Amino acid sequence: LAKKPRVLVLFDVGEPTSLDDDYTEDLKSPDWKTERHVLSALRKLGYPFAMLGVHDDTELIREMIDRYQPGVIFNMVEQFANSLGNEDRITSFLELQGVPVTGCGSTGITLCKDKVISKKILSYHNVRVPKFAVQQPGQLIEMRSGMNYPLIVKPAREEASYGISL
Repeated sequence: LAKKPRVLVLFDVGEPTSLDDDYTEDLKSPDWKTERHVLSALRKLGYPFAMLGVHDDTELIREMIDRYQPGVIFNMVEQFANSLGNEDRITSFLELQGVPVTGCGSTGITLCKDKVISKKILSYHNVRVPKFAVQQPGQLIEMRSGMNYPLIVKPAREEASYGISL
């Protein structure tokens, strides 16, 4: 029977952390439901794991990798230094550590988070996407042919429903 790899579970937190932080109380919160489920599944499947909350310190991540020697990093980090715009950057940092990382790679995250690039790629491959136009801040809106009101306005690099207005 093959030995199961050690898993380092990384997740984002809103304040600086240390290698020895205890997340027992945090994991009881409804906001930590996903983290709780991942840890429960790892425990149930018999994977050894350690956890680290990530805020804005890449050196802390490197120290934890050196200390724990994981076989895989389970990356749940969606923001770094309280910015969702850094998700691709922190994933890129993790990829450089020489340990396999779960989830989407940094290139995929970069492409998917930029709605303009992702729509152009999809259109090129004949995948239908809604008509769109890029509007630079401070410039007058130019209506493209075939686009009518009401329009959905969304920042090009925000995710989910952040920044949407009608």
